[in-house]
Amino acid sequence: MLIHKIKKGLALMGKYCLNSVPNKWELIYIIENANWSTDWDGWQITRELNRKNLLRAKTDTMACGYKNKIIHLGSIPVSSEIKNINRDNKIVQTIFHIGDKHWPQIKQIKKNLSRISWLHTSCLDTKSKLMSAGVPESKIKVIPLGIDLEIFQPASHNARQIIREKLNLPKNKIIIGSFQKDGNGWAEGREPKLIKGPDIFCDVVIELSKKYPIHVLLTGPARGYVKKRLAMAGVTFAHQYLKNYNDLVPYWQALDLYLITSRVEGGPKALLEAWATGVPIISTKVGMVPDIAVDNETAILVEVGDIQALIAGAEKIITNQEFGQRLAAAGLDEIEKYSWIKIAERYYQEVYQPLDI
Repeated sequence: MLIHKIKKGLALMGKYCLNSVPNKWELIYIIENANWSTDWDGWQITRELNRKNLLRAKTDTMACGYKNKIIHLGSIPVSSEIKNINRDNKIVQTIFHIGDKHWPQIKQIKKNLSRISWLHTSCLDTKSKLMSAGVPESKIKVIPLGIDLEIFQPASHNARQIIREKLNLPKNKIIIGSFQKDGNGWAEGREPKLIKGPDIFCDVVIELSKKYPIHVLLTGPARGYVKKRLAMAGVTFAHQYLKNYNDLVPYWQALDLYLITSRVEGGPKALLEAWATGVPIISTKVGMVPDIAVDNETAILVEVGDIQALIAGAEKIITNQEFGQRLAAAGLDEIEKYSWIKIAERYYQEVYQPLDI
């Protein structure tokens, strides 16, 4: 343990010396390095800022050693890095959503509020919670998530059939997708992460399977709870844990519809991914969904926990192919607003440029 601490200390010292030397970077976006959703946000934002020559930006996992930079703490888990940030820097802190377990960290962020230039979030719901916690509205910037439209694209009918064959999905079944982590921990995930609504998802799908030939396509880690419930109910499913985010694309292209059943969200990215791949979507009114989606035009929106409304929405798409196609087409039109190129420009104009580094 002592040797590990010494090695870590030496690494930090070396990093401090390296980063203290004047360099070209203007924005340092701090990520968790867990190959998870928030890391991809940081990579995409910095990539687009560099491509557009708006800011010289990079990602890092540690904030120590930098001077006269913008340091963007990209999620709540990296908020503790503030103690390592030189006071010559400007700080931005992103908070996507606030669950019960996050309040101790939110309290600590509030203590450091005088050092933070902006709190960024992706939805009005989190903004409202921050304001209720005493954060001034003038400190909060709301910019939604983005998506890489060079990667996420719709597939033609024939291409979709080929993809389904490659994924060994059953013919003549309705393929419903769920691509998330909804179990606690990083093991099998037999204990449900209830804010993600896996119990609601299972209730809906199991009920639908009594009337329609349903097959569930799952990705993401810790899906043990969902798999066990589907197996016990006799609902067929396939599960694949994809380590590379971009590998999700063919899984989206294979779907007939997607269900978001969460109780709390900051995004979810699934809304944008569904729009970009032409998949009709039913969602609870969580995160940025009610901010950017229009009920019965770009998605079917229901209240959190309303199982019957989720079932009715899915049935509407299943039994009315024309309606589902209209939803998908409207989503494809809407998604152009949320390309990472346009979202990165908003970050620059609304968050970074006013800091005048």
